[in-house]
Amino acid sequence: MGEKLPVFSSKKFIRAAKRLGFKIKKGGKGSHTRLVHPKSNIILSVPKAQTVSVGIRHQLIKNLEKIGISREKFIKLLSVGLLLIIKNLFKD
Repeated sequence: MGEKLPVFSSKKFIRAAKRLGFKIKKGGKGSHTRLVHPKSNIILSVPKAQTVSVGIRHQLIKNLEKIGISREKFIKLLSVGLLLIIKNLFKD
């Protein structure tokens, strides 16, 4: 199954998805953010939450795998985002 799926917030997921080419789509419910991938037209609906629940995390990853993004690649993207934030904190 690969690496264990980390816990992440909706903001963290959206930031990583944008690096993969997803764009925020207007419309929808106020408690969710809709993302669309321009090449595959896959739409992801991400609930605004500090911690995205286990079931939703797995479903989001499943949808990413449909467009060829592996679980491992996505986990690396999440950690790269964290490393960039840490790097910017100590930047003078």
